[in-house]
Amino acid sequence: MIVLAILFLAIGYVFGVKLCDELYRDMEGK
Repeated sequence: MIVLAILFLAIGYVFGVKLCDELYRDMEGK
């Protein structure tokens, strides 16, 4: 159960970083 929670957090963190990176690039382009 704890392993599942850690895995979920890791996936969420990676997804969040990718999303922020895309938004940052979008703003920089404009």
